Amino acid sequence: MVKYNGQEFILNNCGYYVSRRGLDIIGLLHRYKYEIEHNCVIPKGMVIHHKNFDRLDNDIDNLQIMTRAKHNKIHHEGTKHSEEAKRKIGDSHRGKPRSQEVRFKISEGVSRYNENKRKNKTA
Repeated sequence: MVKYNGQEFILNNCGYYVSRRGLDIIGLLHRYKYEIEHNCVIPKGMVIHHKNFDRLDNDIDNLQIMTRAKHNKIHHEGTKHSEEAKRKIGDSHRGKPRSQEVRFKISEGVSRYNENKRKNKTA
């Protein structure tokens, strides 16, 4: 157990320090500490990354805010998924509503893909 700013945090089975009320997790130490030290609320869709990849090192200089997409890229760069894993990932996202920003990024990507396809056809 560790204490920060009067709040007690215990180590969970995923390797993060958490604060609990009964069975409910009410906060993760790295997120709580980032908000206190930076006097802010972490915006929706943003995550707090441990720069040295050590979940137990919650020193403020080791914590960095970033988008979930960037965080996933850092942690999964070079990962190769089997065809079955790709199908499962796709199935897990199918039917979920997408934000306006995500729909825009997808349409931009499709537009670029089609443009490159046309260029390569004429070349």
